[in-house]
Amino acid sequence: MANGLVNVDFIGTVDAAAAGEVSNYTIVEKADTTKEIAVLSVDVYDGDDVFLETEGLTAGKAYTVMVGDSKANFAGIAKDSDKPSLDSVKGTDTGEITVVFEECFS
Repeated sequence: MANGLVNVDFIGTVDAAAAGEVSNYTIVEKADTTKEIAVLSVDVYDGDDVFLETEGLTAGKAYTVMVGDSKANFAGIAKDSDKPSLDSVKGTDTGEITVVFEECFS
């Protein structure tokens, strides 16, 4: 993940409309809770995973994400700039191709 992406994994399925509202999330620096990190957008994925696009986070710095009365601490990570390497690409059918990478990535 990039250093401006936070994954909030809820226990159970969330309401996509409510979970997709930027205003429902607050991120602050743990050491100085007056320093708020802007949440730019929200993407709800698979019913219980929410991805917050934020302004850049600093690797190793502690942050707190708050959703309603719940909060969780996490640390910023360095941006992963490694690009996946292709192993092969081939046409398998009309309008379909198969792309194989050298490593698994998520």
